[in-house]
Amino acid sequence: MRLRGRRGEVLAMKRRFVGIDLGTHSVKVVVVQTQLRGAQVVERFVEPVEVGPDGGANLETAAAVAAAIVEQAGLRDERACVSVPGSVAAYRTIEFPFADARRIAQALTFELEDQFPVPVDRMHHVHLITRGAGGRGRAWVVAVRRDRMEEIERALTGAGFGKAAVTIAPAALAQAIEGGIIAIPEPEGGGGGDRPEPVTLVVDVGHRTTELLAIAEAGPMAARSVRIGGRDVTLAIAQAYGMTPVEAERAKRRDAFVYHDGLVGLSDEQVRAGETVRTALLPLVREIGHTIRWLESEQGCRATRVVLTGAGSRLREMVPFLEECLNVDVAQVTADDLRRMRVLDDMDVAREAVAIGAAVGAATGPLVELRMHAGAEHDDAVLAARLRRVGAWAAVFAGGLALDTVVQVRAAEALLETRRAELALLTDEILGERITSPKQVRDRLEGEVSQDPSELVPERSALDVMAMIVDAAAPKDEPPAPAPAQAVDPTGAPLTDSSAASSGAAAGSVPAPGSAAPAAAPPPERGIVWADELVLNMVDIRELKVEIAASAARSSAQDRFAMELESTGCLTNVSKGKVRDQNGRKVFEMNMDNACLLPESATKTKERE
Repeated sequence: MRLRGRRGEVLAMKRRFVGIDLGTHSVKVVVVQTQLRGAQVVERFVEPVEVGPDGGANLETAAAVAAAIVEQAGLRDERACVSVPGSVAAYRTIEFPFADARRIAQALTFELEDQFPVPVDRMHHVHLITRGAGGRGRAWVVAVRRDRMEEIERALTGAGFGKAAVTIAPAALAQAIEGGIIAIPEPEGGGGGDRPEPVTLVVDVGHRTTELLAIAEAGPMAARSVRIGGRDVTLAIAQAYGMTPVEAERAKRRDAFVYHDGLVGLSDEQVRAGETVRTALLPLVREIGHTIRWLESEQGCRATRVVLTGAGSRLREMVPFLEECLNVDVAQVTADDLRRMRVLDDMDVAREAVAIGAAVGAATGPLVELRMHAGAEHDDAVLAARLRRVGAWAAVFAGGLALDTVVQVRAAEALLETRRAELALLTDEILGERITSPKQVRDRLEGEVSQDPSELVPERSALDVMAMIVDAAAPKDEPPAPAPAQAVDPTGAPLTDSSAASSGAAAGSVPAPGSAAPAAAPPPERGIVWADELVLNMVDIRELKVEIAASAARSSAQDRFAMELESTGCLTNVSKGKVRDQNGRKVFEMNMDNACLLPESATKTKERE
């Protein structure tokens, strides 16, 4: 039965919509029922997923768990939307000098040519068109490798979700917020003019990854995904107390808290426990800080508040800890923040926010439909009073910025310790021996293989590659001399041109500022110079590829930087991106082949070839 409202909206009578969040540690399913008086969560399910040696579940396993939930709950015939982890995709934002949607769609493929480390025809991509500053257009692009997208669709089809809509976690989270379901305070202090636009940064802490979403008064502005989550805390506890991962996870949920300076009267053992969790979370603090600085420097936005969602954010003392580290207001999403939807008494809104957004996507159509051949149909029968569609938003997944502070160094060291703990747990489980150092790895290899173990180990680490890139970006000339002090007469008054002449100023004296012609761009072989003002905004080092986002005072800096990178010998086929003007600077992206991390044997083979 359907009724037509005052404004002609079509309202569904007790229609049910299913939102599914395929997490790497658990599957969350939320069932929303709509009726004339409102929308309500009538069922919710949270089931753990069996994890593999890497600490996470594959998509096929998570989809099978979701299918079992749907089958047992009798939801197979209901409209569903499945959210996959945000880490499966790459994200770019492309700006255009025009806002016409058709022209943007026509020009987009050309603009994407140099945006990804693989050819664009090997990527499946979808986009949303939003408003940019000054009437410009902007397209947010979500891209997944075609072979990976085919795997995702096979896994979902095999689990019985062949007709369900498919979206991605950041988009589902934004849909819950922009759909008016999860209410967050509007950012404080308006922008305008030269003032940065205020935004609220939503931090969704999952098991293996954390999604960061910046939302302004007009809607979502930017997003990012980082590979740090609650699992890192679990591994830190396991390492510190000699527990198995299962025991550490149980102890974390029961007793864990984050130490901060506001806690007093703790015993030494309590301080040790809190410091263990704090140290494990420092890499996440670093990434949040990077994102806040990136938003301000590159997007013209100022984060005035951080809002926490996700199961990993429920650690005790998490809010004051982040406030102390980030110097911004921090709040946790609770059931009190829900609007336009009633929930069950025992529902954990923070943990199930993505599933709630997926349910909204099932009702209204997802913000981002990932299917290569979308088979799900979505009409306009929506939640009561029609939850408004989300428009005008874009997202950018920024890479890490420069590591240049003591706090960031501590965070990097903490991340290294976490990875060592992960190595120890994995080798204990697989080999029956805890391995925590490169020497132990080499010793074990010598006992297992006849080949020289050094030939299996890369000659360089990612830090070595980063050092090479930083060296290539460093100015090769002398720093500019400071401006000369102004001459004064014996009384201390500044000398004018006439008094300087009368006092015997020589014809070869320093000319007045601005009188000299601007310096010409140096030749390509000169390298980077101080006048280039080259800044590395993002460096993404992968096994075989490196991506760099940078800005400079002039566009020729990209050509000279590329030659410096090629001179390393292992960074080859440097592809230079299109130079754009942004805030008075030249902004560009580069990608290149990375042979720096190949094992010694592979390097020798390439040299012989």
